Amino acid sequence: MTNRITGTNSGIDVDAVVKASLTTEQNKIDKAYQQQKVYEYQQEQLRTIVDQCTDFYDKYLDILSSDSLLKSSAYESVAFTGDNNNVTAKGYAGADIGEYKVNVTQLASKAKGVITSTLKEGDKISVKISDKDAVEFEVVTKEDGSNEVDLAETAKQLNSKLSEAGLNVTAKYSELSGGIVLESSSTGDKQTFELKINNVEQSVDSGKDAVFEITKDGMTKAVEMKSSTNTLVVDNIEFTANKVGETTLTGKNDGTKLKDTIVNFVNDYNKLITTINEKVLESRDKNYMPLTEAQKADMSESEIKKWEEKAQTGLLKNDNDLVRIQSALKESMRTFMSGSGLNLEAIGIKPVDNYGSKNGTFTIDEDKLTKAIENNAEGVKDLFTKSASSGDKGGVLTQLQSVLKSEIKSSSSALSKRIGFVGTATENSNTLKLNISKQKTLISELKDKYSDKETALYKKYSALETMLEKLNSQSNSLYAMLNIG
Repeated sequence: MTNRITGTNSGIDVDAVVKASLTTEQNKIDKAYQQQKVYEYQQEQLRTIVDQCTDFYDKYLDILSSDSLLKSSAYESVAFTGDNNNVTAKGYAGADIGEYKVNVTQLASKAKGVITSTLKEGDKISVKISDKDAVEFEVVTKEDGSNEVDLAETAKQLNSKLSEAGLNVTAKYSELSGGIVLESSSTGDKQTFELKINNVEQSVDSGKDAVFEITKDGMTKAVEMKSSTNTLVVDNIEFTANKVGETTLTGKNDGTKLKDTIVNFVNDYNKLITTINEKVLESRDKNYMPLTEAQKADMSESEIKKWEEKAQTGLLKNDNDLVRIQSALKESMRTFMSGSGLNLEAIGIKPVDNYGSKNGTFTIDEDKLTKAIENNAEGVKDLFTKSASSGDKGGVLTQLQSVLKSEIKSSSSALSKRIGFVGTATENSNTLKLNISKQKTLISELKDKYSDKETALYKKYSALETMLEKLNSQSNSLYAMLNIG
């Protein structure tokens, strides 16, 4: 540590002189620190936008999301009412309205076998499906020493073994059934399994298909159709059998649910594109650089907050990655379907006439959108979800999905390599992190140079003080001699 001195002989304020002499070196340290903070702010702001894009993608472009507009079930545009609940129905894009008589003569069921309580110690259960190896299991007895079979524990352990073996059969204990119930995981007449106890085959009821007899108004004869589940989709109508019996269903156009989802989608898109626009357009005032600790020491908390807000403004102006994503998103929303002649404006989603932060956003005529859904649900579905093909980029959502998947879902994207996506290999290996690391190294080197020069200056002034002290001593001696004389 450098020893501080004051100019007792020279009258010089050594600390002040040294500090002033090191102004250039301190400025270099401050400048390097401020650039480090700029990199950190840029990374933070870009990651925030990536998070917003990810939320938007996961909500509307992930087929597993309840709000996804890419799955067919989102395009429910016909509402059905029935005279009972034996059968219910949903009508998707392309479904014909009208009256349907649906008679369910059989519900879909699982394959099922029951092992009764006659099991005894040492018995072995064997379960086999088609060409898979059989699962063999010896029954578990109670721990009370009675040698009585513990049906509940046997069922629990058997179920674990069946799961581990990948057999789509479950085992559970049922007091009502009086033993262990084994069932196939799925329904349908192809579901079956072999059950043996001590190599003796046991009775197993095979699964069954649901059987629907459907008559549409204008038809004279019912059409029998089967399904391995209790749901049947035919002519874009999803029938669900709840119990055996006949139901008369009447359909009418109703695009309310789909309309609401599309409105939410457009509103969320508007928020996303506005955020990107604002970052691309906002200007930077370089008079407001990130504050150093020394600068903060002379400011109030409110002053620091206001300054830092300005220091973080405009850091992404005309950012290449954001401009590229911004342009691709806007291009996707301009999709025109040559087959139907539809685009977003044709269904009531009109672009805003704005060249500022609202550029690329849309207003919604909900009445026009509702009519488009009810009159041409299939066309609306294609506008959003049509797959890409040679010479055709596909629907709006297909393109948005492609853009965002390549930009914010891929760890090999330019943006990922630049800022690092959290939870991926690039999180700790990216350009901005490298730049931040370089700045930290530079700051460390500059501080070393500062310290070296500071030490040299104090040594210089220390030597000066020593010399002056010696001169003062000699002068005092001379004066003393002269006074004696």
